[in-house]
Amino acid sequence: MSSTYKAICLSHNPAIEIHGEDHDDLTWNDRETGLGALARRTGDLAAHKTCDLVLGAYSYPLWEITCPVSSGKRVEGIKDGSICCHNYDKSIQVDWLRLMIAALIEPTTATKRVLERRLIDGCWPPDRVLRLRPLLLPEEDQ
Repeated sequence: MSSTYKAICLSHNPAIEIHGEDHDDLTWNDRETGLGALARRTGDLAAHKTCDLVLGAYSYPLWEITCPVSSGKRVEGIKDGSICCHNYDKSIQVDWLRLMIAALIEPTTATKRVLERRLIDGCWPPDRVLRLRPLLLPEEDQ
């Protein structure tokens, strides 16, 4: 599957896609280039120097989100909404995040079980997941 990658800022509520001055400035054709740009936070990303950034993979629609390496975030003063600390990039398919949103908004026995299992992953606490709602469920009236 061919994807493009964009920066998503979770410090905003709701989360936003970050666009450069020419709108496509912050669109990458490969994951590693996008993750490298998030790590450097220069150019159009400089305004988000201390923000909670993740990388979205789009084949339209958004299908996966990567939480970048987090081991240096605390040292650099990044205001991260996660409680994770990992030395590698962790990706999650958005279908899991949609299930987590459903479990948080309208809990049922089944969705509570899903939520309990996925919340073990410190990358996606409830507040951080809910900020993604407009990007993951765009057709829904919030």
